[in-house]
Amino acid sequence: MASKHDYNKAYFDTYYFLKFLNHDNGIDTDTSVTTYYLLKAYETNNKNAKEIVKETYTENGLKIPNSTSFLQK
Repeated sequence: MASKHDYNKAYFDTYYFLKFLNHDNGIDTDTSVTTYYLLKAYETNNKNAKEIVKETYTENGLKIPNSTSFLQK
């Protein structure tokens, strides 16, 4: 749904579920897929993602990467 409709809330919700629900169950949450969904939500102007990306990258002087760079190996 997120990709088909370019729906920023779906991207952010997917990030949220991967990050926080998996963390609660003891599953590694720092993955490329998790970061991809956060950055995709950011790129589609999701306000929650913008805040997290700002805290994670901008405030630490880091360049914000492109979402697709996290799916390439």
